Amino acid sequence: MSKKSSFKRKILVMSGLILAVSLTAVTFINSSIAKASITNRLLNFEIPAITNNIIALVQKDITSVSIGLSVIAEDPNIQQWIIDGEPEDLIPYINKRLTLTANRFNTMGCNLVVWGSKNYYEYVNNSYNIRKVLPEDTWLAEFNNSGVEVGVNAYTNYPPFGDVAFMNVRIDNNGDFLGVMSVAINLKDFVQSVNNTTIGDLGQNIMVDSSGVIRIHPNREYISNKNIKDEQGYIDQFNNINNRGSYSFSYLDNTGDTRYVNSVYLPQLDWYLITEASGNEIFKDINDAIVKTIIISIILLLVGYGILYIITTVVSKSLGKLTVAVDDISEGEGDLTKVISVNSRDEAGILGASLNLFISKLKDLVTNIKSVTTSSKELGEVLATNAEEISSTVVEIASTMNSINSKTDILTSQIDNSHKSVLKIRGQIVNLNENIEREGQYISESSAAIEQMVASVKMFLKYPKVKKRP
Repeated sequence: MSKKSSFKRKILVMSGLILAVSLTAVTFINSSIAKASITNRLLNFEIPAITNNIIALVQKDITSVSIGLSVIAEDPNIQQWIIDGEPEDLIPYINKRLTLTANRFNTMGCNLVVWGSKNYYEYVNNSYNIRKVLPEDTWLAEFNNSGVEVGVNAYTNYPPFGDVAFMNVRIDNNGDFLGVMSVAINLKDFVQSVNNTTIGDLGQNIMVDSSGVIRIHPNREYISNKNIKDEQGYIDQFNNINNRGSYSFSYLDNTGDTRYVNSVYLPQLDWYLITEASGNEIFKDINDAIVKTIIISIILLLVGYGILYIITTVVSKSLGKLTVAVDDISEGEGDLTKVISVNSRDEAGILGASLNLFISKLKDLVTNIKSVTTSSKELGEVLATNAEEISSTVVEIASTMNSINSKTDILTSQIDNSHKSVLKIRGQIVNLNENIEREGQYISESSAAIEQMVASVKMFLKYPKVKKRP
């Protein structure tokens, strides 16, 4: 019973782990794919759509005005009036042109600024005014030095206009800078559209100039009073934003929310549009779906575990019966005549039938082994008899070998004596040889002496005999 319980427990634990890991992996993969899809949609569709809408507003409110204003700035009557020194009798004509221009483009006012005299002719709120360019109006000299045909100076909270953009068009006469024709465009609707066109309730749009000064912000206290470079998430990013192009990044704010940021340059205003989206808000539906998925996964896990428990219980019962039957067969000396009772056609029944077949074959194998054992015993007895005969033969051979060894020892002794005699004869021969050599030497010496004596005699005989004197 303990084996059955152990098997059942292992199956349940392994299956439970597999189900849990599978459901967790599926949930994680689905959430990752969904977040990646939403992020891709955010960066490639929603933020560009908002940017395009705002660019369309800029073109509608600003760009279209610049085209019409350029035509008016090229009016030869206005150019000639400036060249002639701004005669007073033509000022009503100038005021009329300012009025028509303001009404045509539905602007807040229209201005004509003369470079030489520094006179500032303005039409604002249905009234005309002539004043001098103030010292703080450095924009006029900057516009002259820039050499551009059209320029835009946009302001928020600019008295007395509020949110306004001044569209400036150069008045030239054969390359000589005469002045500027400008209109004041109400940016209230534009600013409101920028603030309202956001991604979600927690998203926001910010517009900054090329220095980072905030020009449009949902919190109007930030306008012209704060620099985006000092704000959280932008301290190290403004150099990347200020590239006269587009740039995307993300940062983690102090609430733990991931903010997705995209910036794009608006050349008409020389500003940057910065669009922010809240990661918590964007992924809220996904996070809720993940929680629901986890709950459903837990329920499915419990249901699956219950079904698995029932299945393993049924299987373990069948296996338990087989285990009991096998234990009965294995007890004692192992009765191979017993047969396992098979009452089903499922896998357990097939296993029981296979075990019966195995036991039958094992029984035949044991019978064959017994037969082989008997034959081996008889063969062993025959081999034992033959071994005794071989043993006696070996004894005889050993005795013969001992006799041969004894005779070999005698022969070896005689050979040693003969060797000693040969050595003695050899010594005597050597002595005899030495004596013969000495005798030969003596004979050689005697022969030499005899030859010398013969030579002396011969020499003596050659001399003549001396006669004796009488």
